[in-house]
Amino acid sequence: MDLMISAALIELATKGNPVNLQNKIGGEIVYNLETDRGVLIEDEHYAPPALEINGTIYRMIAPGLTTDNFIIQTSDLIVRMDAGVSEGDNVLRVVAATPLTGVSVYDSDGEGLWRTMKNHFGIGNRN
Repeated sequence: MDLMISAALIELATKGNPVNLQNKIGGEIVYNLETDRGVLIEDEHYAPPALEINGTIYRMIAPGLTTDNFIIQTSDLIVRMDAGVSEGDNVLRVVAATPLTGVSVYDSDGEGLWRTMKNHFGIGNRN
């Protein structure tokens, strides 16, 4: 994954600001967007702004149990990502993935999930 896009995703995850990501990949910033809640935990919610590009949604998970998670949602997959800020390494990690056709949770070390991420989002490695 491009390091500049990674930095923009970290900003999205920690500040809820999709502008830098929009500058890198385009799309439209939207506020009243219904997003699948399948990866939220307990009383978590989404921050209002989201970035939508070609049907893919990038959105911050507002602080709840964590302060550096965000989601990427396509028409058939929602993925919860950890930006690695609280771990101190700023390495993007997959926390959970839920196909919108059913529920599956994957460990962040699951190679199968990384292949899925590569197919859906073009992410070719873990950083």
